[in-house]
Amino acid sequence: MSKNSDFGDILDQWIKTSTSQKPVLPTKNSKTKKAAKHEQMMDWIDRNPIHDKDAGLTPQVRNTSPHPEKWKVEDVIDLHGYTAKEAEAKLAKFLLRSKRKGYRKVYIIHGKGKHSQEEGVLKDMVRRYLEKSTLIGKTGHPPNKDGGTGVTWAALR
Repeated sequence: MSKNSDFGDILDQWIKTSTSQKPVLPTKNSKTKKAAKHEQMMDWIDRNPIHDKDAGLTPQVRNTSPHPEKWKVEDVIDLHGYTAKEAEAKLAKFLLRSKRKGYRKVYIIHGKGKHSQEEGVLKDMVRRYLEKSTLIGKTGHPPNKDGGTGVTWAALR
């Protein structure tokens, strides 16, 4: 098989060598050849299931400590340069995506607010947002070497 073979060619070769079944060929009014190949592949996967050895592991297994401050950070968002309104929208999407991915702890970089006219606009918005959010459990700030009060960590429920 040449290096330039596409998936369809590889699948055709596999069908010829690995099964005694005749390929399902589409009729004029049915599926395209690509759809028929996809269906064959899905049938093969159904007959030969893939076992994911990590499928049973949940994020809680990775973060076994009862203290969220000791958990591994699984995602980070940097809100520098955004207005409070923009940052809030980005934060909302970030938290929902992190929750869907099963993450338990995230870092939110908002800065200390030394460059704004009002002290800590983003920092204050992040604090208020997290306090109201039903997705968030405990929050805090990491050690100074990891950003100190310019970063907030949040444990997702």
